[in-house]
Amino acid sequence: VHTMCRVDIPGSDSIWVECLRQGDIKTEKDVYEGYNLRPAARNSGVYAAPLSKKQFLNLHVNALVYGLIQQEGGIAPFTMKQLTRLADVIVLLDPNRPESLETAALVHFKAGNVIRAQEIIKHAVEQAESLGGPSWVIRYFKKKQQEYQRH
Repeated sequence: VHTMCRVDIPGSDSIWVECLRQGDIKTEKDVYEGYNLRPAARNSGVYAAPLSKKQFLNLHVNALVYGLIQQEGGIAPFTMKQLTRLADVIVLLDPNRPESLETAALVHFKAGNVIRAQEIIKHAVEQAESLGGPSWVIRYFKKKQQEYQRH
């Protein structure tokens, strides 16, 4: 999960703080151009916008679920049924955030719910193409979509 914090400074332009180890400071123009965000992203509520309480919760649930589904040695302490329920919670909390949708699709795919995974990843790709994002991320989503469609 890549998070940026916007700091509004009275009488000045906002600055964007990239919340990674580097802690880079960017302008709004840097954010939109650097991450290939399309004009549709501006008012989408998905990118470069304040998080709602549901979206904030989603980022944490998504991080937990993604970490568990990718960890070596299994998904303990959860069962796959619990993880798929959390994947559905991710979709409910933030139904248009491509990165979260990709996590939910991955969980369903690994759980054997291929049709549900296909539905979710299709929406993730549509959202990513509509809102924009780094080209390598959109290619990755499309690759996952193709993988899920082969099954």
